[in-house]
Amino acid sequence: MLTTLIDGYEIVASVGSSVLSRTLVQPRRPADGKRPLLAVWDQHTGRGRVRWDEEYLRAASSGGVEGMTRMRAKIQQAAAMPVALHRPGDTLLIDNWRMLHGRSHVPAACHDRLIERVYLEKVH
Repeated sequence: MLTTLIDGYEIVASVGSSVLSRTLVQPRRPADGKRPLLAVWDQHTGRGRVRWDEEYLRAASSGGVEGMTRMRAKIQQAAAMPVALHRPGDTLLIDNWRMLHGRSHVPAACHDRLIERVYLEKVH
């Protein structure tokens, strides 16, 4: 099983931060009865945040459709870095606001694996 990583900041630079900051999306499913408008690129304090999930985010406007189309094209052209976690206890830390990531298909023999998520503000 592989996890693939793509630097979202490189995609933002390629598509254009101005385009992606106007690319509004909404979660496909409501959380707490709400589906807030979110920008794909959010120049948050410091470095910025990339929101991308083709399965769960939907364009909220025609500009959103255009921005998502452009982003999708750049992602397909990007060189993904594969990471394999082979042994129990192998750990991968991902900056979820920067890195786009996905996993390969999980074989039936590995369905008992455990994925734990930890959210950190800073790593020292």
